[in-house]
Amino acid sequence: MSLLDEIDDHLTRLQSRSAWIADACAQRMGAYPAADLDTRQLMAMLHARIEDETLKTLLLDRLTS
Repeated sequence: MSLLDEIDDHLTRLQSRSAWIADACAQRMGAYPAADLDTRQLMAMLHARIEDETLKTLLLDRLTS
């Protein structure tokens, strides 16, 4: 699987790849600590890490509403 395929697997339906990459770079470079993330950003990060499909679906529904 290519890196782009892996990134695409982490995107929600409404996210752009370039925005996701820019945000990942900003996080990696320490642009903002986790405490500054809003609830929606934290939920999106959680969605990207969860493997349980039922829980992923529930989070995605909440993120897009």
